[in-house]
Amino acid sequence: MNVSKKVVLFKTLADENRLKMLEMLQKGNMCLGALANGLKISRAAISQHMRLLKSAGLVSSTKKGPFVHYCLEEKNISTMEKKFGISLGLKKSISKSRPVCDQKEDMEVNSKKCSK
Repeated sequence: MNVSKKVVLFKTLADENRLKMLEMLQKGNMCLGALANGLKISRAAISQHMRLLKSAGLVSSTKKGPFVHYCLEEKNISTMEKKFGISLGLKKSISKSRPVCDQKEDMEVNSKKCSK
């Protein structure tokens, strides 16, 4: 990993809301609305934060109809932790969990692992 990629990664992790989002995703896949409600910030803000987390390889997403569900990229997080000798404490606590959503229609999305 070159220096500029490291800078992007650490800048991405240097935001309190993004760290909170990563912690929330430990519980399982979550849709944008559930993340926004949990953090009390706008969906637009969540979307921008998730764009940065995805570009850093920390999360991935799955789209089902109009809904996007996000999940941790545990393998990438683990690799990063080993490479830099740090621990973010981000391990999914529920395997194969159903997505956590704020709208009834979202719950129809199956709980398959996020794919890129």
